[in-house]
Formats: sequence, structure tokens, C-alpha cells
Amino acid sequence: MELKDLRLIVSVAEAHSFVRAATQMGLDRSAISRRIRAVEEALGVSLFQRLRTGVCLTDAGRQFLGDLRQVLDQLDEAVRAAAAAGTGKLGRVRIGIVASIASSFVNELLRNWLNAHPEVALDIYEGDARRHIAAIIGRALDVAFVLGAPEAPTCDVETIWTEPLFVALPRSSCLSAHHEIGWAELVSERFIVSQADPGPDFHDYIIRHLSTAGVRPSVERLAVGRDTLLALVGLGRGATLIGSAAASVSYPGVSVLPMRDAAMPFSAVWLADNDNPALRCLLSAARVQARTWSERCALLSRRPDPLP
Repeated sequence: MELKDLRLIVSVAEAHSFVRAATQMGLDRSAISRRIRAVEEALGVSLFQRLRTGVCLTDAGRQFLGDLRQVLDQLDEAVRAAAAAGTGKLGRVRIGIVASIASSFVNELLRNWLNAHPEVALDIYEGDARRHIAAIIGRALDVAFVLGAPEAPTCDVETIWTEPLFVALPRSSCLSAHHEIGWAELVSERFIVSQADPGPDFHDYIIRHLSTAGVRPSVERLAVGRDTLLALVGLGRGATLIGSAAASVSYPGVSVLPMRDAAMPFSAVWLADNDNPALRCLLSAARVQARTWSERCALLSRRPDPLP
């Protein structure tokens, strides 16, 4: 008994005739009759009563047809679900992020993705880049969006987008009156960064750029989150670097200025052999969004005063 035989039974039952079913399906009437007779012999029961005007279901045939339709409906649904999953329309993507996505590239990406793929479940995990990369290698995550371009053996790492950098200064600083600022004007500033991501990346970025100016940078690492760090900037503890997400938030006593010719890359990290179709669709959507994101960030960085 084959699947096509079961579908023949449904067609004949709905048409009430071997002839009409054969015409609708483009098959030979005698071939249909032989196949259904073979099914009846395999089951040991007659499904149809043959009449001069056509056929009708026997009691056993009616019961069999009811159960058969449920099975075929479930099979059709399974096929549709598999096809949808294969095109990324169904499924699940586990995503690692390293900082708040309240206002960022990732936030916009996920919002647009959820609107376009409402049947795909997204699991979001926050943590540092090293932990995320270990989870990807262990197949506990599908992808992570991280600052910079980290070393990740066995993983694919692709820079997806860049964002302009901003410096957060105490409002009492004489530099806060500038419309934008460069590294040369920050050589004597004291910086504070968080010990948590992306603080270490900002720490290395500050050291690298200010060291080239021939000065010994002053950078203190603090065991605080972003909000507390910026509150300390407002209290005059020092300056810090932030991305566009934090630049959109106002903090008491803090002036935020765009940096001249300074940007940080952000990368996606995933396993090359991860065959999750939804992941591939998400990465494709990220690349498409990145084409316009850099232009929008450039406009943001040219604002005369990002925050009053």
C-alpha cells in the first residue's frame, strides 16, 4: 500500500465514481480500479460498493476514509512546515549580544525580522563575546553579534556594520562646548570604562589611539554597568567612549560629542556548518540592512549637538 493509493481512495470517494476520479486526475480508470482493489485485498475489507451509476463507501470505507483524511492532513501540514523551515519561515534562532539593544542596529534588525518572520522564534542571550563564542562552538547559540572582529577558531566571523563613536564628557568640561572632537583634544583627559563588554574593547581602542599621539593614556576600569558609568561621567569622574545606542539617551551632567573619523566595527560570529535556514535568512537580512545603516550613522555623527 503506497501513499498515492491512499490519495486515490479519497479522490474516488469524493467523486463517487472511478470514471470521474480518473478524468480529474488524468489517469486510466482501470488502473485506479486495480489499485483500489489491491488496497481492499491488503486490508481484507471492501471500501467501496460498486454500482451501475458509480460507487459509494461501505461502512468500513466511511470509517477508514475519516481516519485517512486526518492522517493525510497531518502529512500535508508536516510537508508545509518542513518546506517553511527550509526557507527560514519557521524555526528558531538563538542569538548572543554583548550589550543592550534598546537602540541599535541589532534592535532594528530583530524588529524588522520579527515583522517579516512572525513564525520564527528568537532566543536572545546577553553576555561577553568570549562566552558567546564558546556557546557557538558548543552549538548552544546560532550566532552572536559582537564588537570588533574577534579571534574565533572554527567559526565564521564577518564584519556586518560599523557605528560612529561618541565621547561622553562631564558637562563642566571645557570640551563640552565643541560640536565634535578628535583624539588630539583628548590627550589630557582621564577615561573610565566598564570591566564588562564592551568596556575592554573601548579600553584597547583608547590606548591604541592615544598612544600614537605620544602620551600615556589614563584609563580606569570600573566594575559597573553602562548607566552607572555614565552617571560617574556626569559626576566628573572622567570621560568615556560610547556607541550610537548610548548616545541616544540623555544622562544628567553629561555632554555627548561625536568623534571625528572614529568608528567601531561590529561582527557576526557563527559556525560555517550550521545549516539552520532561519539563521542564513537572518544573516542575509543583516547584510541588507547594513547597506543603509552606515549612511544613517554618518548623518547622526554630523549632528551639531547629539545631546543637549
